[in-house]
Amino acid sequence: PRSGGRQRNLSMTRSKAIPDRWLDYHTVGGIIPGTRFISFKVPLQESICSRLPTEARFTPSDLLQRVYGLGLIIDLTCTNRYYDRDFILRNGIYHAKIVCAGQQIPHAGVVGEFFETVDRFLMDPRNNGKLIGVHCTHGVNRTGYLVCRYMIERLGVPPDDAIREFECARGHRFDRDEYVRDLRVPRNVPWTSHAEQSAGYAYGTHWTAAGQNLMPPVAPLTAMPATYEAPLPPLQPIPPIYGSSVDYRYWQGCTPKLE
Repeated sequence: PRSGGRQRNLSMTRSKAIPDRWLDYHTVGGIIPGTRFISFKVPLQESICSRLPTEARFTPSDLLQRVYGLGLIIDLTCTNRYYDRDFILRNGIYHAKIVCAGQQIPHAGVVGEFFETVDRFLMDPRNNGKLIGVHCTHGVNRTGYLVCRYMIERLGVPPDDAIREFECARGHRFDRDEYVRDLRVPRNVPWTSHAEQSAGYAYGTHWTAAGQNLMPPVAPLTAMPATYEAPLPPLQPIPPIYGSSVDYRYWQGCTPKLE
């Protein structure tokens, strides 16, 4: 019984722990020019950050007060303990959970699910003008990698430009060089991963000779309450690169903060 009590106390302590180095990162970055992406570190529910000074706290409520126009939040963390997604849904914002392991290059399945989640959201005209918020724990490495992969492969942005624009908007550089190196690897087939082809995904096989996208199924975005019900349209074939149809603008002269 005693050991069971200690285990329960340890579990409760961990569930209320601030993520490692979470305080070292800015809460929210800026919108990446020419896209609807905005990145931030994971917001923490009140029970986790209640012991922090008021100015250091960052809750889901704080996020919605600081970022106007959010239409979708993509959560890349590997846990559900940080905040209650129902709060997000009650405020009329879609929420997508894509489990993405940290400290390693996301595999092809994660990249494909991220691409399709973003595509589905952008295809719905009811979401015009709404922002796509993306976060992992710190909102830098996993977040930046997937956002940059989308910019490179879907929007046709050169890799170094995508990296620079993400870092400028987020206010932090990538912490791990392997993410940057992988982003610079030439890719001729949509949704292939230089790092690995795991989880049974080989996205190149889902494209016909004519280049039509036969996307594999992924989990749908979490539906919002009835008062905000807005079901997504059925999947449609999407070209591998939007190219000139997207208003991509170069953003020169920005130097990310080294913090």
